[in-house]
Amino acid sequence: MKKQWISTLLVVNFLVLGGCGIQDAKSVRATKDFYFTHINSPVELDLDHSTNFKSAERALSIRFAKLDRELTSLARTMDGILDPTKQPAVAGLLETFPWLSNAYVLDADALIMGAIPSVASASVEFSYLNGKERKPRELYAHAIKDGESTIFLLARPYVQSGKLVGYLAVSFDPRALLPLVGDASNVFILTLGNVLWADDSYVSNPGFAGTDWAEMIDKRSSGSISSQGRTATWIARYYANTSLIFGNIE
Repeated sequence: MKKQWISTLLVVNFLVLGGCGIQDAKSVRATKDFYFTHINSPVELDLDHSTNFKSAERALSIRFAKLDRELTSLARTMDGILDPTKQPAVAGLLETFPWLSNAYVLDADALIMGAIPSVASASVEFSYLNGKERKPRELYAHAIKDGESTIFLLARPYVQSGKLVGYLAVSFDPRALLPLVGDASNVFILTLGNVLWADDSYVSNPGFAGTDWAEMIDKRSSGSISSQGRTATWIARYYANTSLIFGNIE
């Protein structure tokens, strides 16, 4: 009797499992149709749709494309230098990017240990690097005033066994990049709190020069502002732990 009961139980289990494992073909198709229709519908491209970009936005993107590529290439090249004490690698920065003013090797306290060329502006110092944790292979930017112009600084820290040992740094005058944007009139390049470059059309317009850029870029990454019958189209670019703002005045 016991063997018969076990045999019956095995048959029932087989039928139940078999029913679960074998689905009707129509049911499978219905499940797939439901999945691809309501859960993971395939992407459809509307090739007939065209987007009309404003002429100001198009001019802005074209004007700053080369400059942005150069800054991106500089960041990648600095990241690829594994030993800042190798003079050929550091000197190679100035050959690859002739718009750079100087390349520097700094100690862990951000003091200049060496520079190429050896003559550098007395205004250049890197105290902005001190007092905060510096992550390896990050870039840290800063702008300083040098008379009537501005100097842009860029530094990459080096860490060994969890200890900061020094920096590779470069400096340049943002005006050296202006040939990359073509006609530099009506162009402005800013960081928060510093004007890297701007002509009179920006400086003399209180609606532009008085803009609270920190508040502006906190809300959006691009836009336009109007003042005294003129419109400035701008875009913010996060670069080396700082915000760069590129703008073009119509």
